[in-house]
Amino acid sequence: MPIEPCFVRMTSQNSLLLKSSEQIVNSPEFLAQEAAFPDPVLEQHQIDLLNTSIPSKEARHALVRLNCTRVALHGPSGTGKTALARWLAAQLGQPLLIVRTVDLLPTSCSGSQRVAAMTSQARHQGAVLLLEDADFLLHRGRPGREAWEVAIAHEVESALSKHHGIVIASSSLGEVPDPGSLRQFEMNIRVDYLREEDAWTLFMEAAASLNIEDLLAVAPRELARLYLLTPADFVTVVRQARFRPVKSLRELYVRLYAEFSLKLRPGRRHGALPLQAQAIA
Repeated sequence: MPIEPCFVRMTSQNSLLLKSSEQIVNSPEFLAQEAAFPDPVLEQHQIDLLNTSIPSKEARHALVRLNCTRVALHGPSGTGKTALARWLAAQLGQPLLIVRTVDLLPTSCSGSQRVAAMTSQARHQGAVLLLEDADFLLHRGRPGREAWEVAIAHEVESALSKHHGIVIASSSLGEVPDPGSLRQFEMNIRVDYLREEDAWTLFMEAAASLNIEDLLAVAPRELARLYLLTPADFVTVVRQARFRPVKSLRELYVRLYAEFSLKLRPGRRHGALPLQAQAIA
């Protein structure tokens, strides 16, 4: 199936699902009724390409039949954590309420009021609650934590102890969460950089969506050298192609190499798992 500019094909059914089921908390009362999201719910074919420590179908089974209600998602940025959360919520037939850390910071009302409103809205809607960028929950033991992180963590943990719905917390920090933080969750899923064969699958789908025909111009072993690729890299390159056309497979490779190179900058954390020691040609 060819990859579309937004990475996956948007069907009218999925578009309606996103519009009606995904809401983002962006007001003190958390009353946002609708929000437009550019990426549709991923189909099973593409969810299976995500490099997860627990297969997506197994995670769905745990949520549906084992009454698992606390899920930790962690891994490098762009690897598909939010997409996986969206897919899981869709599989459960529940709305997805997305709350980011910035939404919990005190503004016109206190942090405790905002946290209480978050769980109240999720309960009222029967929604899966996704806490995005929840480093304050998944990396509580890291040095240099700010006072506001400690305060929010306390408020959220207190609220979640009384919340009986499904909660997914995600973090894009490179390192693996500390054991003490993970003990608060029943399921721990790491979403990592793409496997070689899956990166090649997305590479071919991207080429097909861009109507590139010289499919033998780049060998799989060449793409394998870009060992830090994520689904988001393909999203970025295909979207940019609308304004900067990609005319050959080699040019597509060069664009992906540029995304890969950004992760090799000094001081950039690549993740906690061992990296492949490969020379980049």
